[in-house]
Amino acid sequence: MRKVDQWNAGGSPSDEQDEFVSRPNLSSGVMYEEPVAAGDVESIGVIKAGASWVSVGLLQISDILGVGLLAMGGAFASLGWILGFVLSILFAGMCVYLAILQWQCQLAYPNAYSQRTLTREVFQNRGATAFVGITLYLLLFVVCASYLLALQQSLSGIFGDIVHLCQYQWTLVSCAILVPTLFLRNLSALKYLVKLACFLLVAVVIMVVAFVGVQLANHNDVAGTGTDSISPTMSMTSFFGGLSNICFAFCGLPVFLEMSAEMADRNDFPKSFRISVPIELVLFFLVSVSSYLYQGKDASSLLDTIPKGKAMYVAVNVFLFLYMIVAYTIKGIIISRALHIEIWPTTVDESGLRPTLQHVFCGTILLVSAFITATAIPVFNLVIQFCGALFIPLLAYQFPIVMAFKTRRNLGQTTKLYELVLWTFIMAFFLMLEIIGTWMNIKSLSTYFSNNKPFQC
Repeated sequence: MRKVDQWNAGGSPSDEQDEFVSRPNLSSGVMYEEPVAAGDVESIGVIKAGASWVSVGLLQISDILGVGLLAMGGAFASLGWILGFVLSILFAGMCVYLAILQWQCQLAYPNAYSQRTLTREVFQNRGATAFVGITLYLLLFVVCASYLLALQQSLSGIFGDIVHLCQYQWTLVSCAILVPTLFLRNLSALKYLVKLACFLLVAVVIMVVAFVGVQLANHNDVAGTGTDSISPTMSMTSFFGGLSNICFAFCGLPVFLEMSAEMADRNDFPKSFRISVPIELVLFFLVSVSSYLYQGKDASSLLDTIPKGKAMYVAVNVFLFLYMIVAYTIKGIIISRALHIEIWPTTVDESGLRPTLQHVFCGTILLVSAFITATAIPVFNLVIQFCGALFIPLLAYQFPIVMAFKTRRNLGQTTKLYELVLWTFIMAFFLMLEIIGTWMNIKSLSTYFSNNKPFQC
């Protein structure tokens, strides 16, 4: 049976090792081949054995790319070529560095399987644990709302010329389509779903790039648009909006602990970036370059790159529609399981009607919350920018540094001066993004709500 170090209230490792605490894992419902009885640790260990660094790398791609692809064109339009490329590369490198810092903390505290539980293990403080947990749930709820918005946009793109509905009605239809996924508690075919999601994303990118290539070859770029090395019309609002888009595009860190917790060998986690980061950057750049070259300063979402009325527009929306169902299903199971653990921890891995209905109840809470958010803020870019300014900087960029600093103090380790300087710069930069970026996005939301109302047709 696997052993882990337990940490006493003072934050230092104890001299003896206790047996593994049989607590349901936040994302274990995703990796399990079949339902496992609570407390059956040996079975859990066997079932988890298949989570390799390759599968985790593919899971990172399917988790990060989808919504990020939709937002990157708008980021380049706001920032221009130079800032768009430079910031994308910097953010990708920063995410790898911070993800490894976070993973190192998990190695020191093996019982940690999420940011909330890592906070509990490192700080031994209920207030800090509750703050991180609430913030993480709010982020995941907003991310699911963005999935729902993308789903309803693609759905209306497919059937909008046949059926005329209000935007909130398309969102309601999207929710109805997702209802059957609420009954899924364990995805035995996760590896196939992840591969399917990656295939759908690559297919979408190929179709968009091919369409733009043909249009540019025929000199059919959008009239009156242009591209710039640095946007001459860039304002404080557009700069922080574009920055928030890029920040959101690389937002996987809040759930990376769940992924590494499910690996057969956690020491292999850094290898997953050999697959995920190069593919993410290539696909991000392909979409960004295509959108910006074709639409210029009017570039916004990937969904808007191909004009309505063209067969390719419908095809792209079909693939995006299928991808968003898969993406929401994976994310929904993880979050529903997390809620299930918090409310009914003893029935998480039990089979039967009652545990299933409890899981469905948790999934319903998530779906209703996503519907309310998507209806209240039905503009995709506004949701992405708000989330990228308020939640992502805290959980994806500042949290790993705070955890690494405290963990090293608990272990009696010192941090080198150059690393302290780097950490201080990162913390200050993202604090600025949180304050100024959130304020700018609140102003954008205020402007939107002054002219639009929820449930408006």
